[in-house]
Amino acid sequence: MRLKRTKTCGELRASDVGAGIVLSGWIASWRDHGGIRFLNLRDRYGITQVVVDELSPKETHVTAASLRDEYCIAVAGVVQRPPTLTVRPLQLLLAHLHPSASQLS
Repeated sequence: MRLKRTKTCGELRASDVGAGIVLSGWIASWRDHGGIRFLNLRDRYGITQVVVDELSPKETHVTAASLRDEYCIAVAGVVQRPPTLTVRPLQLLLAHLHPSASQLS
């Protein structure tokens, strides 16, 4: 299934919490924390951190495990506010909201 972007990486705001969105872009970097994978997705408008966690479907985990830097992807998910303790001042370019991935392509 082809996903069509509904928001850009620099466009997410607090009013988007709970909304289903589709982002597309390139993987700037990724981190795997044993069952939770963080993808920093970038497009020409900004960078957004995408989270693939235990609530994401199994096929999304399989796809996320194969992704590397500079892969071009589309991700569908629901925008969530991260726990307060995880927002660091150094993440100025990253959105303080992140979509939890439900589908990757």
